[in-house]
Amino acid sequence: MIKKATPAPKPSRPNKSFNIALAGFLSLLLSVAFVYIRVGAKGAINSRFQLENLTEAPILGVVKDKAHVQQDGSIDFMIANLLPIIKKKKGVKIAFSSSLTKEGKTFLANHTAKALAASGRKVLLIDVNVQNSEWQKLVEPSRQTSSHLEDFFMKNVALEKVIYPAIENLDVCGFSTDCNVSQLYLSSTFDERLNQLGENYDVVFFDCPAYSIASESPVFMRYSDYKVFIVRYDFTNVRFISNIENLVKKYGADQVGVVLNAAPAGMNYSGRFFGSRFQYNPPKGFFATIVHYWKSYGKSWNI
Repeated sequence: MIKKATPAPKPSRPNKSFNIALAGFLSLLLSVAFVYIRVGAKGAINSRFQLENLTEAPILGVVKDKAHVQQDGSIDFMIANLLPIIKKKKGVKIAFSSSLTKEGKTFLANHTAKALAASGRKVLLIDVNVQNSEWQKLVEPSRQTSSHLEDFFMKNVALEKVIYPAIENLDVCGFSTDCNVSQLYLSSTFDERLNQLGENYDVVFFDCPAYSIASESPVFMRYSDYKVFIVRYDFTNVRFISNIENLVKKYGADQVGVVLNAAPAGMNYSGRFFGSRFQYNPPKGFFATIVHYWKSYGKSWNI
């Protein structure tokens, strides 16, 4: 006699629970692999530790993303590390530059100049970046004239006519967009004229163009007493660190400093990741906490 077959209460194959677990594991594995492949392929700077291993120049600090809006103090920390240079002599010249565009050199030069002016120091900001000139944005339209900095170098125009007050203790000047800056520094009177610019100021800042693109950037950095090189978080490629190393070899590590710009919120002012739970005045409420953790940890997975 053949026993009568009875259907099983559930199918033996496929194993639904096993397939779900396997799919979840593979998804996690592929996600992690994608992240590492992306980081490796992009080759961008994503931590202070990486910078310290790649260059001999000192790290002046880490400026967090949207620091000017949040006023978290990271810009002030960078300026504090510049104070020993600023106090060395009257009229000290400091150049801001970076390897590429959109790394934040103009942003940091402008905010550093404004912060020092607010502290009572007399500051002159010189916009050398002809390709992306922004110095006129700091001046009220009623105060602008047709004179530019090249007129002071080439046409003997009085210095007072090419320098414009922006805010209290801060004056700005720059070149016109059609100026050929190379003609200026090839002039025999360029050195003398450039020294005259800083005679009545405590600090002179050069907002230089991208070091890898414009020839005038290395020139004005040569005339500066200190060079601040900007590296943008998750943007600047590792291969451009050679520009910093070239400056260190040429001028010495005591004349070159590096700033990591636009870093995630979950870092302290010196660039160490500490986690958002270690802070004063934590957010109140469940949703506020979730938003805060997302902002702090969202870009911090690869630190």
